[in-house]
Amino acid sequence: MVMDDPDRYDMEDSEQIGIFVPGADIEREVSRDRLIHALLLTGSAFVLMLGVTFVLMIPLMAGGFIILYPNGTIYFADWVMLFLSIAEMVFVVPPIWYVRKHGLKLSSSA
Repeated sequence: MVMDDPDRYDMEDSEQIGIFVPGADIEREVSRDRLIHALLLTGSAFVLMLGVTFVLMIPLMAGGFIILYPNGTIYFADWVMLFLSIAEMVFVVPPIWYVRKHGLKLSSSA
């Protein structure tokens, strides 16, 4: 009696194994221009976040909550980092705007 090879898997062409298929969703609608636009929008969101952080730091430095010493040491009050993290929320605005503009679900930006 001859036994079949246990490592051999015979699958019919009609069977699906339920894995991700590229291009099944939003990926098929992405063109080169749309991808470049999304990347530029992400870059502008980053620059906007840095700008808001800088603008928020100016009054904090003037108030003495952030001190830059000549030897390179930086002093800041404990709550300052929590306050400056608000600027990171600006990074979320352009992707949400892009998704809403193109009528996509918010979950498609994740």
